[in-house]
Amino acid sequence: MSATSFDILVAPNSRQLLHNNGDQLLSADGGESFALQDGIAMLLQSQDLSEEQQREQTVFDTLQLQGLPYFRPLAFREAIEGITNALAGKVPQNCVELGGGEGHFAARLRQHFPAVNSYVCDLSLNSLKLAANGLLPIFADITKPIFAPETLDVAIFWVSLHHLNDQEQKNAIAETARALRPGGVLMLYEPNAAFLPRQIVYKTALAQDVYADEAEKAVDFAKVAEMIKTNGLNLTDCRFISPPYNLAFVKKLNNWPLYMALVETLFRLDRLFIRPLVGAGSINSFSRHLTMYGSAIFIKK
Repeated sequence: MSATSFDILVAPNSRQLLHNNGDQLLSADGGESFALQDGIAMLLQSQDLSEEQQREQTVFDTLQLQGLPYFRPLAFREAIEGITNALAGKVPQNCVELGGGEGHFAARLRQHFPAVNSYVCDLSLNSLKLAANGLLPIFADITKPIFAPETLDVAIFWVSLHHLNDQEQKNAIAETARALRPGGVLMLYEPNAAFLPRQIVYKTALAQDVYADEAEKAVDFAKVAEMIKTNGLNLTDCRFISPPYNLAFVKKLNNWPLYMALVETLFRLDRLFIRPLVGAGSINSFSRHLTMYGSAIFIKK
């Protein structure tokens, strides 16, 4: 990847296009500069974060689960297959994983599309430092402008949108929609709010074992789909699933034997019974009550 791969970035406050100048990104008028630190574009100033964002930054900077994706490779393969189908033969040039931490999905997307510029944005600098070689990490607030208009082919919220409150979700989606090209693809892969057992766990002591961010909440896919529609994207695919968790990740949790049995049982129930009998579903499918996650794909008009 060349340094010019960052030339589609904009200054978060002025929206001016940035260009590379040695170890800095400079705004078009030369009035703003952002460091390139160890290959990471530093668009974020920690003092600009809200108290809630600072708390979340601390949580993920100190998380003891680095290097472990949540899911087994099957989950990534199926998601990338959905994106590839939505692209309808087009080869993407610029893709981003938003709130992606170490960029596990961005790395697999680059494996599938070797020529793509694969960006990962996050407010955890420690996580970005662990991003795979070949990725383009950006230290940024995903609720603010990051990319120039109509420069992205694919954008993914991979288990990240649910960490944002309602207003932050609106802002992040609006900025992402602005950055996508016509025909660009937006994917959500998020915890599903309609799955009743999750709501029960949120209210118990078990939540401390499973949820690093105490303020997170699952995604209401119907509500978010309407929000995305108002930003000029059409829903083309939605399904509800219980994904195959990475068992090495699960073993890092407190009370892991309980969660191991739970997630494996739900995964197998989904594959053996729910999908064959109920189907993976539509936005209002009954399967949303039976499965842990939702996956939705949108295409910009």
